[in-house]
Amino acid sequence: MSKTRYVQVRVNQDQLERIKNNASAKGYRTISHYARDLMLEKNLFFERKFEEMYQEVLNISKRIK
Repeated sequence: MSKTRYVQVRVNQDQLERIKNNASAKGYRTISHYARDLMLEKNLFFERKFEEMYQEVLNISKRIK
């Protein structure tokens, strides 16, 4: 789905640094993606772990073939 809307949030410099650090530590490339997931109440930990496991299964299946 195309993203066509824009949401602004005001934060101070310390808050921005915390947001950047948290996003980076969780593997996000952009603050937008991180904030969108948080605002939509996604279970970030579960989804990241599931994706890691899925990729590992794909890698194992490629080696077996």
